[in-house]
Amino acid sequence: MQKFGNGKPKNNILTY
Repeated sequence: MQKFGNGKPKNNILTY
């Protein structure tokens, strides 16, 4: 469930 998909580990964890 990636909404941002910026490729950053921090964002990925938050988006999950």
